[in-house]
Formats: sequence, C-alpha cells, structure tokens
Amino acid sequence: MGGDRATVGGASSLVFIRLQKIALLPDTIQLAGTISDYVLGSSGDGLPSGIGIYLTIPDSGIPNRTTKELIAIVQGDTNLSLDASYFTYVA
Repeated sequence: MGGDRATVGGASSLVFIRLQKIALLPDTIQLAGTISDYVLGSSGDGLPSGIGIYLTIPDSGIPNRTTKELIAIVQGDTNLSLDASYFTYVA
C-alpha cells in the first residue's frame, strides 16, 4: 500500500476485508474502538491464508463472554502485534 491507511471496523457477519502486499511501515491499519476490542488469530479454514483481525463482541446473554468476528485478513506479514505503531485506534 505504501503510505496508505486501511480503516476497519463495524463489520457485519461474513464481511471482511483482505489486505495484500501491505508494508506495515509506513502503512497503517486504523481500527474503530480500542486495542482491547481486537484479537489476532488464524484466518480460518476455507478463507485466504494470513493473520485474521477479529473484533471481540460482548455476548449479551452471558457475562464475561465474547464472540470473535473476523473483520480483516492481513496477508504477507505473520509478525503482527496490535500494540505496534502500524495499528491506530479511533473512538
């Protein structure tokens, strides 16, 4: 992407974006909310390979339980960290 910004958040079920050929510096991935709203993990079976960015959604029926919703797959870099400078968070 080369100096571009990808803004991600507010995804609906079965909707996600795939980020390819991202050069994490100087590129940024902007996520709505805070770092604690997200986790990283495998993209999952049957989906493009890469690191999945998941939004954690509180389960309204069970206290202290969340559901993970895939919102993006980052391909090409397997050393992602949500607290790195290439992730930014907005309220």
